[in-house]
Amino acid sequence: MRTPARGRRIKWKGFNNKYNVWRDESDLNCEELISEYNKVMLCFSKSQVMTQMLALTVMINTVGAVSNDTVLPDLDVPEAVAKLVSKHGFEGESSEFEAGYKAELNHMLSRRLQLINDSDEIQNIRNRHPVVSMRMILENKKDGRKKGRLVLQGFKEPPEWDTMSNASPVAFTSTIRLLLFGKGVPEDVISSIDVSVAFLQADEYSEDAPPRYVSYKPYAGARDYLFKLRGPVYGQRSAPRAWYETIRGWMVSEMGYKQCKNDRCLFVHPKTGHRVALYVDDFLCRGSKGDSDRFYEALMSKFDCKDPTFLNSDQDIIFTGMTISREIKNGRPVNTMSQSNEIESFLKLKGIWDVRKVDSPMPDRSPMLGGDAVSDNMKSWCKSVIGGLQHFVRGTMWDIAHAVSRLGQQLANPDTGTVKQIDRIAGYLKSSIDRRLQGYHGVVMMN
Repeated sequence: MRTPARGRRIKWKGFNNKYNVWRDESDLNCEELISEYNKVMLCFSKSQVMTQMLALTVMINTVGAVSNDTVLPDLDVPEAVAKLVSKHGFEGESSEFEAGYKAELNHMLSRRLQLINDSDEIQNIRNRHPVVSMRMILENKKDGRKKGRLVLQGFKEPPEWDTMSNASPVAFTSTIRLLLFGKGVPEDVISSIDVSVAFLQADEYSEDAPPRYVSYKPYAGARDYLFKLRGPVYGQRSAPRAWYETIRGWMVSEMGYKQCKNDRCLFVHPKTGHRVALYVDDFLCRGSKGDSDRFYEALMSKFDCKDPTFLNSDQDIIFTGMTISREIKNGRPVNTMSQSNEIESFLKLKGIWDVRKVDSPMPDRSPMLGGDAVSDNMKSWCKSVIGGLQHFVRGTMWDIAHAVSRLGQQLANPDTGTVKQIDRIAGYLKSSIDRRLQGYHGVVMMN
Protein backbone atom coordinates (compact mmCIF):
# COMPACT_ATOMS: atom_id res chain seq x y z
CA MET A 1 0.00 0.00 0.00
CA ARG A 2 1.06 3.64 -0.44
CA THR A 3 0.90 6.85 1.55
CA PRO A 4 2.25 10.18 0.15
CA ALA A 5 4.15 11.04 3.33
CA ARG A 6 5.85 7.70 3.96
CA GLY A 7 6.28 5.96 0.62
CA ARG A 8 5.43 2.25 0.30
CA ARG A 9 4.35 -0.32 2.84
CA ILE A 10 6.44 -3.42 2.11
CA LYS A 11 5.49 -7.04 2.91
CA TRP A 12 8.61 -9.20 2.78
CA LYS A 13 8.03 -12.50 1.05
CA GLY A 14 8.28 -15.41 3.48
CA PHE A 15 7.72 -13.27 6.57
CA ASN A 16 4.61 -12.47 8.57
CA ASN A 17 2.83 -9.12 8.65
CA LYS A 18 4.58 -8.00 11.82
CA TYR A 19 7.74 -7.52 9.73
CA ASN A 20 6.00 -5.10 7.32
CA VAL A 21 7.84 -1.77 7.07
CA TRP A 22 7.53 1.59 5.35
CA ARG A 23 10.19 2.44 2.77
CA ASP A 24 10.69 5.48 0.64
CA GLU A 25 9.96 4.69 -2.99
CA SER A 26 13.41 5.90 -4.08
CA ASP A 27 15.07 3.29 -1.83
CA LEU A 28 13.31 0.28 -3.29
CA ASN A 29 14.98 0.05 -6.71
CA CYS A 30 12.09 -2.00 -8.13
CA GLU A 31 10.33 0.24 -10.62
CA GLU A 32 8.86 -2.71 -12.55
CA LEU A 33 7.32 -4.22 -9.41
CA ILE A 34 5.82 -0.87 -8.40
CA SER A 35 4.41 -0.42 -11.89
CA GLU A 36 2.75 -3.84 -11.73
CA TYR A 37 1.37 -3.01 -8.29
CA ASN A 38 -0.14 0.21 -9.58
CA LYS A 39 -1.83 -1.71 -12.40
CA VAL A 40 -3.27 -4.11 -9.84
CA MET A 41 -4.74 -1.25 -7.84
CA LEU A 42 -6.39 0.19 -10.95
CA CYS A 43 -7.63 -3.01 -12.59
CA PHE A 44 -8.96 -5.02 -9.66
CA SER A 45 -11.70 -4.57 -7.12
CA LYS A 46 -10.77 -4.07 -3.49
CA SER A 47 -11.56 -7.71 -2.68
CA GLN A 48 -9.14 -8.90 -5.36
CA VAL A 49 -6.24 -6.64 -4.41
CA MET A 50 -4.88 -8.74 -1.52
CA THR A 51 -4.77 -11.88 -3.65
CA GLN A 52 -2.84 -10.09 -6.36
CA MET A 53 -0.44 -8.46 -3.91
CA LEU A 54 0.75 -11.88 -2.75
CA ALA A 55 2.23 -12.39 -6.20
CA LEU A 56 4.01 -9.02 -6.11
CA THR A 57 5.70 -9.10 -2.70
CA VAL A 58 9.37 -8.18 -2.49
CA MET A 59 11.83 -11.07 -1.99
CA ILE A 60 15.21 -10.47 -0.38
CA ASN A 61 17.87 -13.14 0.26
CA THR A 62 21.04 -12.18 2.06
CA VAL A 63 23.23 -14.32 -0.18
CA GLY A 64 22.73 -15.25 -3.81
CA ALA A 65 19.41 -13.45 -4.39
CA VAL A 66 17.75 -14.44 -7.65
CA SER A 67 14.72 -13.14 -9.49
CA ASN A 68 11.41 -14.96 -9.83
CA ASP A 69 11.98 -15.35 -13.56
CA THR A 70 15.23 -17.30 -13.32
CA VAL A 71 14.42 -19.06 -10.02
CA LEU A 72 17.97 -20.44 -9.82
CA PRO A 73 20.99 -19.56 -11.98
CA ASP A 74 21.45 -21.87 -14.99
CA LEU A 75 18.32 -23.86 -14.13
CA ASP A 76 16.39 -25.21 -17.11
CA VAL A 77 12.92 -25.39 -15.57
CA PRO A 78 11.14 -27.09 -18.52
CA GLU A 79 13.82 -29.80 -18.66
CA ALA A 80 13.75 -30.35 -14.88
CA VAL A 81 9.95 -30.58 -14.79
CA ALA A 82 9.77 -32.87 -17.83
CA LYS A 83 12.16 -35.36 -16.23
CA LEU A 84 10.24 -35.25 -12.94
CA VAL A 85 6.90 -35.84 -14.67
CA SER A 86 8.39 -38.81 -16.51
CA LYS A 87 9.86 -40.19 -13.28
CA HIS A 88 6.53 -39.86 -11.45
CA GLY A 89 4.65 -41.46 -14.34
CA PHE A 90 2.15 -38.60 -14.60
CA GLU A 91 0.04 -38.17 -17.69
CA GLY A 92 -0.50 -34.90 -19.54
CA GLU A 93 1.80 -32.01 -20.43
CA SER A 94 4.80 -31.45 -18.18
CA SER A 95 4.38 -27.69 -18.68
CA GLU A 96 1.33 -27.85 -16.39
CA PHE A 97 3.67 -28.41 -13.44
CA GLU A 98 6.13 -25.62 -14.25
CA ALA A 99 4.29 -22.88 -12.35
CA GLY A 100 4.01 -25.04 -9.22
CA TYR A 101 7.65 -26.09 -9.51
CA LYS A 102 8.89 -22.51 -9.71
CA ALA A 103 6.55 -21.37 -6.95
CA GLU A 104 7.93 -24.01 -4.59
CA LEU A 105 11.54 -23.07 -5.33
CA ASN A 106 10.80 -19.38 -4.79
CA HIS A 107 8.92 -20.21 -1.61
CA MET A 108 11.86 -22.19 -0.22
CA LEU A 109 14.37 -19.53 -1.24
CA SER A 110 12.39 -16.87 0.58
CA ARG A 111 11.82 -18.89 3.76
CA ARG A 112 14.53 -21.48 4.24
CA LEU A 113 17.30 -21.69 1.62
CA GLN A 114 20.26 -19.33 1.28
CA LEU A 115 21.99 -19.94 -2.04
CA ILE A 116 25.77 -20.21 -1.97
CA ASN A 117 27.26 -18.98 -5.26
CA ASP A 118 30.96 -18.47 -4.58
CA SER A 119 32.91 -21.45 -5.95
CA ASP A 120 35.66 -21.29 -3.30
CA GLU A 121 33.10 -21.15 -0.49
CA ILE A 122 31.21 -24.08 -2.03
CA GLN A 123 34.35 -26.21 -2.17
CA ASN A 124 35.28 -25.29 1.40
CA ILE A 125 31.82 -26.19 2.71
CA ARG A 126 31.74 -29.53 0.91
CA ASN A 127 35.17 -30.39 2.33
CA ARG A 128 34.35 -29.45 5.92
CA HIS A 129 30.63 -30.08 6.41
CA PRO A 130 28.13 -32.83 5.63
CA VAL A 131 25.74 -31.81 2.84
CA VAL A 132 22.31 -33.47 2.71
CA SER A 133 20.50 -33.71 -0.61
CA MET A 134 16.95 -32.55 -1.29
CA ARG A 135 14.47 -33.77 -3.88
CA MET A 136 11.41 -32.30 -5.57
CA ILE A 137 8.11 -34.19 -5.38
CA LEU A 138 5.29 -33.29 -7.74
CA GLU A 139 1.69 -33.57 -6.56
CA ASN A 140 -1.69 -33.68 -8.30
CA LYS A 141 -4.01 -32.02 -5.77
CA LYS A 142 -7.66 -33.04 -5.52
CA ASP A 143 -8.78 -29.60 -6.67
CA GLY A 144 -6.77 -29.91 -9.89
CA ARG A 145 -3.74 -27.86 -8.86
CA LYS A 146 -0.27 -29.01 -9.87
CA LYS A 147 2.20 -28.48 -7.05
CA GLY A 148 5.78 -29.22 -6.14
CA ARG A 149 7.24 -29.94 -2.72
CA LEU A 150 10.98 -29.69 -2.10
CA VAL A 151 11.85 -32.05 0.75
CA LEU A 152 14.98 -33.08 2.58
CA GLN A 153 16.11 -36.70 2.33
CA GLY A 154 16.01 -37.11 6.08
CA PHE A 155 17.57 -40.58 6.13
CA LYS A 156 20.83 -38.90 5.10
CA GLU A 157 20.88 -36.41 8.00
CA PRO A 158 24.03 -36.56 10.17
CA PRO A 159 23.53 -37.14 13.92
CA GLU A 160 25.06 -33.75 14.81
CA TRP A 161 22.06 -31.99 13.27
CA ASP A 162 19.90 -33.23 16.15
CA THR A 163 20.39 -30.83 19.06
CA MET A 164 17.46 -32.14 21.14
CA SER A 165 14.87 -34.89 21.16
CA ASN A 166 12.87 -35.15 17.93
CA ALA A 167 9.80 -36.55 19.69
CA SER A 168 6.82 -34.33 18.89
CA PRO A 169 3.53 -34.80 20.78
CA VAL A 170 0.04 -34.49 19.31
CA ALA A 171 -3.32 -34.14 21.03
CA PHE A 172 -4.84 -37.34 22.41
CA THR A 173 -8.01 -38.55 20.72
CA SER A 174 -9.61 -38.44 24.18
CA THR A 175 -8.84 -34.70 24.25
CA ILE A 176 -10.67 -34.23 20.97
CA ARG A 177 -13.68 -36.06 22.41
CA LEU A 178 -13.47 -33.88 25.51
CA LEU A 179 -13.71 -30.70 23.45
CA LEU A 180 -16.68 -32.05 21.51
CA PHE A 181 -18.69 -33.65 24.29
CA GLY A 182 -17.45 -32.04 27.49
CA LYS A 183 -19.70 -29.88 29.63
CA GLY A 184 -19.93 -26.26 28.51
CA VAL A 185 -22.16 -23.26 28.05
CA PRO A 186 -24.57 -23.05 25.08
CA GLU A 187 -22.67 -20.05 23.69
CA ASP A 188 -19.51 -22.10 23.17
CA VAL A 189 -18.49 -22.64 19.55
CA ILE A 190 -16.32 -25.42 18.16
CA SER A 191 -13.98 -24.43 15.36
CA SER A 192 -10.75 -25.42 13.64
CA ILE A 193 -7.96 -23.88 11.62
CA ASP A 194 -5.00 -25.19 9.64
CA VAL A 195 -1.59 -23.49 9.58
CA SER A 196 -0.17 -23.51 6.05
CA VAL A 197 3.26 -25.16 5.58
CA ALA A 198 3.72 -25.12 9.34
CA PHE A 199 7.22 -26.63 9.38
CA LEU A 200 8.47 -23.75 7.23
CA GLN A 201 7.09 -21.31 9.80
CA ALA A 202 8.99 -22.78 12.72
CA ASP A 203 11.60 -20.50 14.26
CA GLU A 204 14.79 -20.18 12.25
CA TYR A 205 18.05 -21.54 13.61
CA SER A 206 19.84 -19.29 16.07
CA GLU A 207 23.16 -17.70 15.19
CA ASP A 208 25.06 -20.04 17.51
CA ALA A 209 23.42 -23.18 16.07
CA PRO A 210 25.67 -25.51 14.07
CA PRO A 211 25.49 -24.68 10.34
CA ARG A 212 23.47 -27.02 8.15
CA TYR A 213 23.95 -27.29 4.39
CA VAL A 214 21.77 -28.92 1.76
CA SER A 215 22.00 -29.46 -1.97
CA TYR A 216 19.55 -29.81 -4.82
CA LYS A 217 20.34 -31.34 -8.20
CA PRO A 218 17.26 -31.03 -10.45
CA TYR A 219 18.29 -33.87 -12.77
CA ALA A 220 21.32 -35.81 -13.95
CA GLY A 221 23.76 -33.47 -15.66
CA ALA A 222 22.31 -30.33 -14.07
CA ARG A 223 24.14 -28.06 -11.64
CA ASP A 224 24.20 -29.29 -8.05
CA TYR A 225 23.07 -26.21 -6.08
CA LEU A 226 24.34 -25.67 -2.54
CA PHE A 227 22.35 -23.85 0.16
CA LYS A 228 22.69 -22.94 3.79
CA LEU A 229 19.61 -24.10 5.67
CA ARG A 230 18.05 -21.25 7.66
CA GLY A 231 15.40 -23.34 9.43
CA PRO A 232 13.57 -26.69 9.48
CA VAL A 233 12.12 -28.08 6.24
CA TYR A 234 9.82 -30.95 5.31
CA GLY A 235 11.49 -34.34 5.44
CA GLN A 236 13.80 -33.31 8.27
CA ARG A 237 13.72 -35.39 11.45
CA SER A 238 13.61 -32.39 13.74
CA ALA A 239 11.01 -30.38 11.79
CA PRO A 240 7.89 -31.57 13.70
CA ARG A 241 9.52 -30.91 17.08
CA ALA A 242 10.79 -27.49 15.95
CA TRP A 243 7.26 -26.50 14.91
CA TYR A 244 5.83 -27.80 18.17
CA GLU A 245 8.31 -25.75 20.21
CA THR A 246 7.54 -22.67 18.11
CA ILE A 247 3.77 -22.86 18.50
CA ARG A 248 3.99 -23.93 22.15
CA GLY A 249 6.19 -20.96 22.98
CA TRP A 250 3.86 -18.55 21.21
CA MET A 251 0.75 -19.98 22.90
CA VAL A 252 2.28 -19.75 26.39
CA SER A 253 4.52 -16.67 26.24
CA GLU A 254 2.60 -14.37 23.93
CA MET A 255 -1.00 -15.52 24.21
CA GLY A 256 -1.01 -16.39 27.93
CA TYR A 257 -2.42 -19.91 27.61
CA LYS A 258 -1.62 -22.59 30.19
CA GLN A 259 -0.24 -25.89 28.90
CA CYS A 260 -2.03 -28.87 30.43
CA LYS A 261 0.05 -31.51 32.21
CA ASN A 262 -1.84 -34.63 31.14
CA ASP A 263 -1.95 -33.66 27.46
CA ARG A 264 0.90 -31.38 26.42
CA CYS A 265 -1.01 -30.38 23.30
CA LEU A 266 -4.04 -28.99 25.13
CA PHE A 267 -3.90 -25.31 26.08
CA VAL A 268 -6.43 -23.43 28.22
CA HIS A 269 -6.65 -19.68 28.70
CA PRO A 270 -6.85 -19.02 32.48
CA LYS A 271 -9.21 -16.03 32.14
CA THR A 272 -11.51 -16.88 29.25
CA GLY A 273 -11.47 -20.68 29.45
CA HIS A 274 -10.84 -20.87 25.70
CA ARG A 275 -9.35 -24.27 24.87
CA VAL A 276 -7.06 -25.22 22.00
CA ALA A 277 -5.95 -28.74 21.01
CA LEU A 278 -2.95 -29.07 18.67
CA TYR A 279 -2.43 -31.88 16.22
CA VAL A 280 0.74 -30.81 14.36
CA ASP A 281 -0.58 -27.95 12.18
CA ASP A 282 -4.31 -28.48 12.90
CA PHE A 283 -6.05 -26.64 15.73
CA LEU A 284 -9.38 -27.60 17.31
CA CYS A 285 -10.83 -24.92 19.55
CA ARG A 286 -13.74 -24.51 21.93
CA GLY A 287 -14.87 -21.29 23.59
CA SER A 288 -16.99 -18.23 22.99
CA LYS A 289 -17.28 -16.81 19.48
CA GLY A 290 -15.52 -13.62 20.55
CA ASP A 291 -12.61 -15.44 22.19
CA SER A 292 -12.27 -17.72 19.15
CA ASP A 293 -12.23 -14.75 16.75
CA ARG A 294 -9.59 -12.96 18.80
CA PHE A 295 -7.44 -16.09 18.95
CA TYR A 296 -7.64 -16.60 15.18
CA GLU A 297 -6.87 -12.96 14.52
CA ALA A 298 -3.71 -13.22 16.62
CA LEU A 299 -2.73 -16.56 15.08
CA MET A 300 -3.19 -15.33 11.52
CA SER A 301 -1.15 -12.20 12.21
CA LYS A 302 1.73 -14.39 13.40
CA PHE A 303 1.50 -17.35 10.98
CA ASP A 304 0.16 -17.95 7.49
CA CYS A 305 -3.10 -19.88 7.94
CA LYS A 306 -6.12 -21.03 6.03
CA ASP A 307 -9.50 -19.58 6.96
CA PRO A 308 -11.03 -20.98 10.17
CA THR A 309 -14.05 -23.30 10.03
CA PHE A 310 -16.87 -23.00 12.56
CA LEU A 311 -19.00 -26.05 13.26
CA ASN A 312 -22.72 -25.71 12.58
CA SER A 313 -25.53 -27.77 11.08
CA ASP A 314 -24.47 -26.70 7.57
CA GLN A 315 -20.69 -26.92 8.06
CA ASP A 316 -18.71 -30.02 9.07
CA ILE A 317 -15.14 -30.03 10.33
CA ILE A 318 -12.62 -32.57 9.05
CA PHE A 319 -10.03 -32.97 11.80
CA THR A 320 -7.25 -35.57 11.59
CA GLY A 321 -9.42 -37.66 9.26
CA MET A 322 -12.46 -37.58 11.56
CA THR A 323 -15.68 -35.94 10.44
CA ILE A 324 -17.17 -33.68 13.11
CA SER A 325 -20.78 -32.69 12.45
CA ARG A 326 -23.67 -30.97 14.19
CA GLU A 327 -27.33 -31.87 14.17
CA ILE A 328 -30.34 -30.35 15.89
CA LYS A 329 -32.42 -32.82 17.92
CA ASN A 330 -35.39 -31.70 19.99
CA GLY A 331 -34.24 -28.14 19.55
CA ARG A 332 -30.78 -28.83 21.01
CA PRO A 333 -27.43 -28.99 19.20
CA VAL A 334 -25.85 -32.45 19.06
CA ASN A 335 -22.20 -32.91 18.11
CA THR A 336 -21.21 -36.07 16.25
CA MET A 337 -17.84 -37.66 15.55
CA SER A 338 -17.37 -40.25 12.81
CA GLN A 339 -14.50 -42.11 11.14
CA SER A 340 -16.65 -43.71 8.43
CA ASN A 341 -14.86 -42.13 5.47
CA GLU A 342 -11.45 -42.83 6.97
CA ILE A 343 -12.32 -46.47 7.69
CA GLU A 344 -13.57 -47.07 4.14
CA SER A 345 -10.44 -45.50 2.64
CA PHE A 346 -8.21 -47.58 4.93
CA LEU A 347 -9.93 -50.89 4.11
CA LYS A 348 -9.76 -50.18 0.38
CA LEU A 349 -6.11 -49.16 0.61
CA LYS A 350 -5.23 -52.42 2.37
CA GLY A 351 -7.28 -54.53 -0.06
CA ILE A 352 -9.81 -55.81 2.50
CA TRP A 353 -12.90 -53.82 1.55
CA ASP A 354 -14.54 -56.72 -0.31
CA VAL A 355 -14.65 -59.04 2.70
CA ARG A 356 -17.96 -60.49 3.94
CA LYS A 357 -19.79 -58.46 6.60
CA VAL A 358 -19.95 -60.02 10.08
CA ASP A 359 -21.68 -58.98 13.29
CA SER A 360 -18.83 -59.65 15.71
CA PRO A 361 -15.13 -58.72 15.45
CA MET A 362 -13.94 -61.83 17.33
CA PRO A 363 -16.50 -64.36 18.60
CA ASP A 364 -13.65 -66.70 19.59
CA ARG A 365 -9.94 -67.01 19.06
CA SER A 366 -9.94 -70.24 17.05
CA PRO A 367 -9.21 -68.58 13.65
CA MET A 368 -5.94 -67.28 15.06
CA LEU A 369 -4.65 -70.66 16.25
CA GLY A 370 -2.50 -73.07 14.29
CA GLY A 371 -1.72 -70.76 11.41
CA ASP A 372 0.89 -71.43 8.75
CA ALA A 373 3.87 -69.26 7.94
CA VAL A 374 3.45 -66.31 5.55
CA SER A 375 5.92 -64.36 3.41
CA ASP A 376 7.91 -61.39 4.68
CA ASN A 377 5.78 -59.05 2.56
CA MET A 378 2.61 -60.45 4.13
CA LYS A 379 4.12 -60.03 7.60
CA SER A 380 4.82 -56.37 6.87
CA TRP A 381 1.26 -55.97 5.57
CA CYS A 382 -0.18 -57.49 8.76
CA LYS A 383 1.85 -55.15 10.97
CA SER A 384 0.73 -52.15 8.93
CA VAL A 385 -2.95 -53.13 9.16
CA ILE A 386 -2.79 -53.76 12.91
CA GLY A 387 -1.21 -50.33 13.44
CA GLY A 388 -4.02 -48.71 11.45
CA LEU A 389 -6.69 -50.59 13.40
CA GLN A 390 -5.27 -49.26 16.66
CA HIS A 391 -5.92 -45.74 15.36
CA PHE A 392 -9.63 -46.52 15.00
CA VAL A 393 -9.71 -48.08 18.47
CA ARG A 394 -8.46 -44.83 19.97
CA GLY A 395 -11.01 -42.85 17.97
CA THR A 396 -14.55 -44.18 17.76
CA MET A 397 -14.39 -47.98 17.38
CA TRP A 398 -13.79 -49.08 20.95
CA ASP A 399 -15.67 -52.33 20.35
CA ILE A 400 -12.76 -53.78 18.35
CA ALA A 401 -10.24 -53.01 21.11
CA HIS A 402 -10.00 -56.59 22.47
CA ALA A 403 -9.72 -58.16 19.01
CA VAL A 404 -6.99 -55.73 17.95
CA SER A 405 -5.17 -56.28 21.24
CA ARG A 406 -5.13 -60.03 20.62
CA LEU A 407 -3.83 -59.41 17.11
CA GLY A 408 -1.05 -57.28 18.58
CA GLN A 409 0.25 -60.35 20.43
CA GLN A 410 1.18 -61.82 17.04
CA LEU A 411 3.05 -58.78 15.73
CA ALA A 412 6.41 -60.48 16.13
CA ASN A 413 5.48 -63.35 13.82
CA PRO A 414 2.15 -63.01 11.94
CA ASP A 415 0.79 -66.12 10.19
CA THR A 416 -2.29 -67.19 8.21
CA GLY A 417 -4.35 -67.09 11.41
CA THR A 418 -3.47 -63.41 11.78
CA VAL A 419 -4.65 -62.77 8.23
CA LYS A 420 -7.96 -64.54 8.88
CA GLN A 421 -8.59 -62.46 12.02
CA ILE A 422 -7.76 -59.25 10.15
CA ASP A 423 -10.37 -60.18 7.55
CA ARG A 424 -12.86 -60.80 10.35
CA ILE A 425 -12.29 -57.38 11.90
CA ALA A 426 -12.51 -55.75 8.48
CA GLY A 427 -15.89 -57.44 7.93
CA TYR A 428 -17.12 -56.09 11.26
CA LEU A 429 -15.90 -52.55 10.50
CA LYS A 430 -17.66 -52.72 7.16
CA SER A 431 -20.95 -53.77 8.78
CA SER A 432 -20.74 -51.02 11.42
CA ILE A 433 -19.15 -48.30 9.28
CA ASP A 434 -21.97 -45.80 9.88
CA ARG A 435 -21.48 -45.93 13.65
CA ARG A 436 -20.56 -42.63 15.26
CA LEU A 437 -20.26 -40.92 18.61
CA GLN A 438 -22.74 -38.22 19.45
CA GLY A 439 -23.67 -36.23 22.48
CA TYR A 440 -25.00 -33.07 24.09
CA HIS A 441 -22.96 -31.33 26.78
CA GLY A 442 -21.17 -34.10 28.65
CA VAL A 443 -23.38 -36.90 27.31
CA VAL A 444 -21.91 -39.47 24.90
CA MET A 445 -23.91 -42.20 23.20
CA MET A 446 -23.46 -44.57 20.25
CA ASN A 447 -26.02 -45.38 17.57
